[in-house]
Amino acid sequence: MDNATATFDIVTIRKSVQKLENFHPVLVKHLLEGDQRKEFTRLDKTAGVYAFWWVGDSTLLKKKINEQRYKLKGPANREDLIPIKICKDWLEAATINNRICLYVGKTTNLNQRISGHLRYTVKDIWTDRNGENRTKEPFSFERKPNTVSQLRIGLERIFQDHSLDYIKTHIAISWLELEDNEKVNNAVNRFYIEDKMVADLFPIFNVDVER
Repeated sequence: MDNATATFDIVTIRKSVQKLENFHPVLVKHLLEGDQRKEFTRLDKTAGVYAFWWVGDSTLLKKKINEQRYKLKGPANREDLIPIKICKDWLEAATINNRICLYVGKTTNLNQRISGHLRYTVKDIWTDRNGENRTKEPFSFERKPNTVSQLRIGLERIFQDHSLDYIKTHIAISWLELEDNEKVNNAVNRFYIEDKMVADLFPIFNVDVER
């Protein structure tokens, strides 16, 4: 329908947040390699919101967080990096049912956006095809290798290592489709669903002080 209008619907927003928070996450490995590959393919061009989780034993993640002082690039007029502490209280706030929320997002194409976060078939996202570093050093806090892989970049900055093995064993994802016949009704709602998810789950890689 050409004259469809994007509308604000607080009932949809609240129900969607509740559904997503109660959605049992699917291991990324199962979604991309296992019996749910058809489900992932079906999500192409499907709008929605999603959340990445660290599942299983959190000891390894917490150990690396304690060892690695996380940093963020500040505004353009600030040259030095801003150290932040991912403290125990933060991790506890980001934990639901023994899983830690890492990143929450919205998209008009769940398949494409999730694929961008993971770069699942690429071992090294920090070097180009010629083997040259895209940043001053691998796993740099100063510059990102790209603008779409926030989940993977966050993991590799913490581990100071490539993260595909961790992604295959410890990362799960939950999502909620927000498509409808008119394809625009939820264009407004997606923003507030994502914001509400960030407020509820305190995902550790959604922090951004660059602007």
